[in-house]
Amino acid sequence: MKNNLMRKVFTLSISTAVMLGILAGCGNVAVKKDMEDPSVTVIEDEMVAKAANISGGPYLTKGVYVNYAEEEAARDYFYVFYDEGAGYTEDGNNGMGLPFSCVQADGVVVFSFGGDGEDKDIFVVTSSENGTITGKTESGRVLVFEPVSDADPDT
Repeated sequence: MKNNLMRKVFTLSISTAVMLGILAGCGNVAVKKDMEDPSVTVIEDEMVAKAANISGGPYLTKGVYVNYAEEEAARDYFYVFYDEGAGYTEDGNNGMGLPFSCVQADGVVVFSFGGDGEDKDIFVVTSSENGTITGKTESGRVLVFEPVSDADPDT
């Protein structure tokens, strides 16, 4: 019986170590504070260097945005922004979603879903017209954030 317990604990430990090793190697974005001016956020990534020269920001401000891939017709996934740095997602079909935080600068929005320490998702802004933001993800998928004019982010 003792050997059985030890075997289970050992197997669980090895599995956990392997998964942590895999997850630790997945991040490829460094978001940090500028050492000279801590109020400035620096985003280091190869994709950021290729970002379109879209000045300004924030691109996504307080409000509700329907989010869809350019090639898809479905308009049932939403991003609710409390302000330009945080909010939550919501699936219009089942009501499920995740909290997120984001940093918006230099033509790039870096999302962190679920909490601090999670992997970062990079969205490179390619156009901003009449509140509608279009851009590309790291995988090259074109996404659109279109404001929903009659939706209140507080409710």
